[in-house]
Amino acid sequence: MGTNTASLFPMFLKLEGRNCLVLGAGGVGEQKIRSLLDCGAQLRVIAPAASVAVRQWAQSGLLTWFPREYQSSDLDGTYLVVAATSDVEVNHAIYRDAYARGILCNVVDDPPYCDFYYGALVRRGQLQMAEAVEQALTEKAFQVPYGPERTKNDMRIQQIAGETVPWIFMVNPGWREAFKKEWVGFHWYPDNNVHFDWLYKK
Repeated sequence: MGTNTASLFPMFLKLEGRNCLVLGAGGVGEQKIRSLLDCGAQLRVIAPAASVAVRQWAQSGLLTWFPREYQSSDLDGTYLVVAATSDVEVNHAIYRDAYARGILCNVVDDPPYCDFYYGALVRRGQLQMAEAVEQALTEKAFQVPYGPERTKNDMRIQQIAGETVPWIFMVNPGWREAFKKEWVGFHWYPDNNVHFDWLYKK
């Protein structure tokens, strides 16, 4: 898969009642499963083993869990796929199969194998605020070791966030406080400058 140089298309997707599939049910898969359940997706999970939470969701009927390995036929009738197994080759095979069928797919933490990304998100009631940066920069975030190039890339991501987030937070300062509570590495200064030190969820 090559790097996409085009701009990302921002949108919020209606998944209620849609047939979605997650491959992998460990810690990472559990996070993606939870987010899809929150959106009302009709969810299937395929993984030889599952976390306690995923097993409980299956027992309560919130999703259907198949305790086995991935098969290409699992994509039949699927609208959206998330690949979160611990096997890179399996994840890539899932993406290739989905791409061939025109099914949107996200391979977790592997930007070249993603049709969409999970943006940084703050949700408060009916409010959802998300932010993302272009693929070329997010790929570098995973690939470039610490040093001059990594610093340059960090600064570009920080610049993008700094150009947009201050305006959003000045509209409603309450959002700013909500964001600070949920994300590590977020700093707000009195002159309305924003600084991100490699955001990650608390």
